[in-house]
Formats: sequence, C-alpha cells, structure tokens
Amino acid sequence: NSDCEYRDTIVFNVGVDTEIDFDNLICVGGEFSASSVVDDWSSDHTYLWSSESELIFGSETESSTTIISTTPLGAGVSEIYDIKLTVTNDVGCWEEETGEIEIYEVVADFTISDTLLHCSPQDVTLTSLNNENISSWNWTIDEQDHSQTISDTDPTYIHAFEDKGYSDLTLIIDSDHGCSDTLTRTEAVFLNGYEAEIAAVPAAICFDGSESVTQAFSASITADVSDLPYNVISYSWDILSSNSITALETAIDSLNVSYEFTASGEYILEYLAVIDGTNSDCEYRDTIVFNVGVD
Repeated sequence: NSDCEYRDTIVFNVGVDTEIDFDNLICVGGEFSASSVVDDWSSDHTYLWSSESELIFGSETESSTTIISTTPLGAGVSEIYDIKLTVTNDVGCWEEETGEIEIYEVVADFTISDTLLHCSPQDVTLTSLNNENISSWNWTIDEQDHSQTISDTDPTYIHAFEDKGYSDLTLIIDSDHGCSDTLTRTEAVFLNGYEAEIAAVPAAICFDGSESVTQAFSASITADVSDLPYNVISYSWDILSSNSITALETAIDSLNVSYEFTASGEYILEYLAVIDGTNSDCEYRDTIVFNVGVD
C-alpha cells in the first residue's frame, strides 16, 4: 500500500579554505604580523608564506608570522609588496591566498629659517619636511650652555636661541605604524656676539677764547667672529645729558659724527647701532662721559 524508502548520508570535505589577516600598511624597519584563517573541516594543515617582493618572514611555515622590510625607499616614496600564503591539508588539498601591502619609509629631514643670528634671544623656525603618516615630532636643541627637548604634535617648531656660538639640532619623528627616524645637524645655528664702542675722546676739549669748539667722535662695531656678515640697518648719535641743546650734531657716516659745542660742561654721548635680526632687530650701544671747556 506504500513504497518503502531506505537512505544513508555521509559527510565529506572538499578542498581547503583559507584567508590572510595582515597589516596592509607598514613601514620600513618595523615589525608587523600576518596570520592565517583556515576552515574548521580539515586538519593537519601545513603553511608556506612567500613573496616576490622584498618581504622578510619570521616564520615561513607557521600559521602566523612576522613580516619586515629593510629595503630603503626614500622620503615620500611608497611601494606595493605582495604576500602569499599556501595552505595544504591532511589529504593533500591546497589553496593559495594572496594580498597586497603598501610600504613606506620614515625619513627625518627639516629646514631652518635662519642659521646666522645676531643677538639674544632670536627666534628660528624649524620645519619638518616628511610628515605623511607621522604622529609626533621631538626636537632637541643643544645650545652652548643648555639643552632642551620638545615633544610636539606639529611639524613646525619655533625656538628662541639665547647662547652665543654654535647650536646642534636633532629631530626624531615617529610614525602612526611604529617606525621612527632621527636626523642631527651639528653646528646648525650660530649666534654671533657684537660690541659697540665709542673711541676715547681727548682729555682736553677747549674753547680757548672761541665761542664754540668742534670735536669729532668715532665708534666701532666688533663681532665675536669677524668674518661673518651682518647688516647695520640704522644708527644714531645722541647727547643724553640735559645740556644737549648746546651741542650741534653733524652726521658723517654710520661710525663717525661731529659736534659743535657752544657751552662748557659735562656731556654724555651715546652711540646706538641696530643690526638686522630675525624676529626682532638687535641693538648695540655704548656711552661715554666727557668734559668740554671750563666754567
């Protein structure tokens, strides 16, 4: 009155299935990881990691491995490297899985807005050049008398230099992916010192019966290192004493002046030279006290 059904079932595996889990953006010199994700229906897998690019595998025959590249690329250059994993199961079935990794190199470099300074303090702007994928910038400023390290999250840093002489500069940059690079520039910035000095005046400046007497004055600017350039953008001679109305100035040049005096007394003379600076001009001055005539 009805058909009779008889049945059986079997479970079997077809092939092997695998995927690769890896860092797809890495940097030269850093250690990164790659691992396999394999099906759960087969067993006794063997692994073989390989690449036609210049990747170095820490464990070529394990389910997971470290990956490193030590080949320099240069600043602003990135390349695509291939990664391949071959997985074979216990019955000889195998599968290959491939992927692509972008790799870049961290290269520290920077510019210096001014390398020759003329007074203290003077601001200098330091600018990091290669900033893609960079997360921190560490500057170390070694001046003659003190050192300072600044951790920053901005590629530009402004430092006020105070010490005369040479300063060394160091930049350490760290990337988002754990790589770093260091650049040191020795004797990168020089702060020159200067002295303005009025030449000695005669011991006697006498009227000797005349209604006036004329006296020339001269000054000099002496640099600590004399063969380096500087620019005097302005200068002035001034009688600072209250009797300045009796001294008539005749300008000669930036280092020389003449005064005609019409009254005896003690006079105070100041010479001021202004040298072109970076963020502010540099003032150097000297004063002398002298007597004219007899009263």
